[in-house]
Amino acid sequence: MAACCTGKPCRWVGLVTEDFEVVPPDPAALVESLRAFGYSVEASVADLVDNSITAGADSVEVDFVWSGEDSMVLLVDDGHGMDESTLRSAMRPGSSNPLAHRDGNDLGRFGLGLKTASFSHARSLTVASKVSGGQIHVRRWDLDHVGAVGAWQLLIGPSGDPDWLRRLEALDSGTVVVWEKLDRIIEGASDDDEKARIRFYELRSHVENHLGVVFHRFLTNSKRPFSIKSNDNTVLPWDPFLADHESTQWLPLEELPLRDLRVTVQPYVLPHHSRLTDEQHKNAAGPDGWNASQGFYLYRADRMISWGGWLGGLKVEEHYKLARISIDISQNMDSAWDIDVRKARARPPGPLRDDLRRIATATRSRASEVYRHRGKLLSKMRPAGDPVPVWHRRKVGTSIRYTLNRKHAVLLEAMDGPKEQKQAVRRVLDLAQRTLPVAQIAVDAYEAPEGQADPDPGDVDGVIVDAARVMFKRFVDNGMDPQTAKTQLLNLEPFFNYPGVIEALFEEFA
Repeated sequence: MAACCTGKPCRWVGLVTEDFEVVPPDPAALVESLRAFGYSVEASVADLVDNSITAGADSVEVDFVWSGEDSMVLLVDDGHGMDESTLRSAMRPGSSNPLAHRDGNDLGRFGLGLKTASFSHARSLTVASKVSGGQIHVRRWDLDHVGAVGAWQLLIGPSGDPDWLRRLEALDSGTVVVWEKLDRIIEGASDDDEKARIRFYELRSHVENHLGVVFHRFLTNSKRPFSIKSNDNTVLPWDPFLADHESTQWLPLEELPLRDLRVTVQPYVLPHHSRLTDEQHKNAAGPDGWNASQGFYLYRADRMISWGGWLGGLKVEEHYKLARISIDISQNMDSAWDIDVRKARARPPGPLRDDLRRIATATRSRASEVYRHRGKLLSKMRPAGDPVPVWHRRKVGTSIRYTLNRKHAVLLEAMDGPKEQKQAVRRVLDLAQRTLPVAQIAVDAYEAPEGQADPDPGDVDGVIVDAARVMFKRFVDNGMDPQTAKTQLLNLEPFFNYPGVIEALFEEFA
């Protein structure tokens, strides 16, 4: 019999020894490592809500309770709850295998979310639960206690006699999750620290908005009513696609094969802001603004995993901001999409990347058309072909210049006079195009696109009407029949945006 590295005889099977050593992790060191997963508070609370949905809850309440260093964050749900054995298992780090098959309503994966999401912000995690007809069971992790005793001692019972326990008693079944010792949220602030209190409740507001994004499909599901409240505020769902808006374009849905499963991809082009009310435009921008909200939206069993951006394939650009694409996958695709423990990051599988890029490119192209045409639904009265523009865009070397179209009918009419008048008009036009503040326009369009004034067929001012009447009369006076004059005006910028004005002039001169 051979000797192993310890000098003692041991049996070998090939090159593998049957002897072993059990090397348990140091509890104090490991629990501190579990706090470094990079969870935001918003993602952490969403992870807790995942558990509530999996437990069949109809309602969830998330409360931020300010009391300086004794502040708490707690979640209460009315799901089916846990008996003592199930609760003990749920509190164990790594309580489920990420490779195991999951039911359709199971939003978990690693069996770590409850613990790592909570430990990321709190040194004390308490979970109390009861099943219908059963008693309340309470288990608590206190990281200070684990560090002090150097052992994985899961404490039984809450700290003190908490009021929140009464809320669970009032339910037939359900669960309460409590974060205490919020060292990474409160950072040692005292009860009378007004700035810290304001930051605390601002964080609650961010969490509320985040939940409205992540769970918007659950909050609008008529087949299974579900609600979330945050400090008595009802969490409102955020529909990133404005799916019910009449001007939203639904591009063709595709189902992409992935092994023996299917990935559903639905592209959308959102309406131009001229088609939205101020409130609709503000809400549709999303929590990070219009530009950051373009791109792919990945859903796993109707729960949003990631949103915005093009999954590393394409750049975010201003003129594609109306393009948004939903991707739906099942829980059994987690490994293929490399979904992390926080359920906040994913990478598309190699076999899908070409198709996703193809769909993204087509959607971006359609979105760019809507953006560049300023959202206009062109009138059937407008003849085919491009309108005669007022401005020309020219590329000279690496520079882009904008020049007035001196062949535009309105400008030709202005220069139709004595030599002195022509020269004066040319000087005005030269001055206008040489002093056009292109850089400032670009900055304003990027920073506040909704503030850019667009022609609106329903908002006609006197300048447009007067200019159109002068041109219509000139065409007719020069021997053009009214129908041809109408056609000519509808081919001129900006008059093609105002078919109603042109039709009224046609009736006037016909």
